[in-house]
Amino acid sequence: TKDGEGTGIGLALTKELVELHHGKIEVESEVGKGATFRVYLPLGSEHLSPEQIDKTSQVKSQKSQVDSPYTPYTPYIPPGTEDEKTDIPLLLIVEDNSDLRQYIRRFLNEEYRLIEAENGQQGLELAIEQVPDLILSDVMMPKMDGYELCKKLKADERTSHIPLIMLTARAGKESRIEGLETGADDFISKPFDAEELVVRIRNLIEQRKKLQERFIKNFRKLGIHHFMDLETPDLTSMDQQFIQKAINLVLEHISDPDLNVEQLSSEMAVSRRQLHRKISAITGNSPMKFIRSIRLNRAAELIKSKSYTISEIAYEVGFNNLSYFSKSFKDEFGAIPSEYS
Repeated sequence: TKDGEGTGIGLALTKELVELHHGKIEVESEVGKGATFRVYLPLGSEHLSPEQIDKTSQVKSQKSQVDSPYTPYTPYIPPGTEDEKTDIPLLLIVEDNSDLRQYIRRFLNEEYRLIEAENGQQGLELAIEQVPDLILSDVMMPKMDGYELCKKLKADERTSHIPLIMLTARAGKESRIEGLETGADDFISKPFDAEELVVRIRNLIEQRKKLQERFIKNFRKLGIHHFMDLETPDLTSMDQQFIQKAINLVLEHISDPDLNVEQLSSEMAVSRRQLHRKISAITGNSPMKFIRSIRLNRAAELIKSKSYTISEIAYEVGFNNLSYFSKSFKDEFGAIPSEYS
């Protein structure tokens, strides 16, 4: 317990540990009288495989841990997390109980990149800095609880798009409603089934991918200016404003061949990483591809107008090299500019 409150996962963790040791757990319970739990573990280690035996635990330091200085917890960011080119989703776990963080890592670390924070305040700072693909947050935490964390994340344009799953030991209807009202995308009660949590995480990430596909489809089908007038139900109003602002900035500088990600992130008042993670989450493209896509979609509109030559259009949308423009256009639309019209 911590501060008089349990984590709500004691039995779940006990069951996991007992099964890892090839044992079993039984319970006898009677309302009003209490419950008796019995744990059976086989003796020795003959039932364990060599890789299941941690020999390092048999050698302990002679120095007492009491003599060691206390080291405050710092958010965990594994090496390579800042890699913007990987397709492996980045998940943020915000949980004040270290055992539960370790338990969650056990069944997520093979499929996702994981970063961790031990309270809502650290979680908020890490979410803004790293912009993960999904956040898994406890409700009851020190400094900032899960409800407040969710409200702040959904109110910030840098993080408003991130799906958030809330974990809580309070299974009541009121608690669930309160969580959903803050903007949480899903709500799971402790103790939870690991397989169910994995499926829900996958579903939310898959929904994000489908949103990206619809974005690209509508963008190409409607053209830039019609798309700008479209209310996209998949996006929150804040996300829609963010992406429209980005499109407008690219259009303002569309004739400038030197327009790059650094300039766009500066004018959007976000870091390069935040811009990359946000635009990738909404459109499925990196910021550089996003800029190029707007250039080419604007070129397509001008080609349809039949008011300019192909060379004039290429320069108008920021391409100095006509052959590169033709190749890029074909990659985007499946036809060279002269055939597209």
